[in-house]
Amino acid sequence: MNRAMHKHNQSKNEDKNEDMFSDFPDCVLLHILSFLKAKEAVQTCILSTRWKNLWKRLPTLTLSPSHFTSFNCFTTFVSHILFLRDASTTLHALDIHHEANIERRLLRRFVKYAVSHNVQRLHISLFCDIEHIPSRIFSCQTLTSLHLTVGANIIVQNHSQILSICQH
Repeated sequence: MNRAMHKHNQSKNEDKNEDMFSDFPDCVLLHILSFLKAKEAVQTCILSTRWKNLWKRLPTLTLSPSHFTSFNCFTTFVSHILFLRDASTTLHALDIHHEANIERRLLRRFVKYAVSHNVQRLHISLFCDIEHIPSRIFSCQTLTSLHLTVGANIIVQNHSQILSICQH
């Protein structure tokens, strides 16, 4: 009898545990989603009608073109994210990673959006000319953490000079 009762209770518990996430408040779901790249967070929100617009209130955006078929797809996605995101939601963190050259216009757009949405943590890792970094980053009042990693292509006219430096 105890065994039958145990099986009945176990099956009731399994039914309850099937969809634990639906009972979570939005703030918990947003915290979980903030660990995903923006594209993955948007895709995850499709799983439930209640979550459909949750991505618009993400406090953290991680943008990287590595999960897109082309850079044009990435820039279109970013345009939609920035345009459709809830403007009243503070942006705690913006992380941008790109391993190739990025257009000055797109970088300015990222920074303008971040500053106008009171970003607290900004992490930019990309290839561009250093003068393309918008100066408004450095005057952002809400910024508490800034991490810039800027790569650049170096054109060397005389390879022998570099080799002579390496030999010393």
